[in-house]
Amino acid sequence: MIGGDRMAATSAGSITTRLLGAFQHVEHVIIVGIGGGVPHYTDPEM
Repeated sequence: MIGGDRMAATSAGSITTRLLGAFQHVEHVIIVGIGGGVPHYTDPEM
């Protein structure tokens, strides 16, 4: 989600929803990349 804007988050959520609809037997989703390393909102050092 480059820029971290709401539109990118909505797009990522939409894509995830469509993929899970197409692959209905998926049990686990692993988030990798920059989006997986977003700091905690109360502790940015975390």
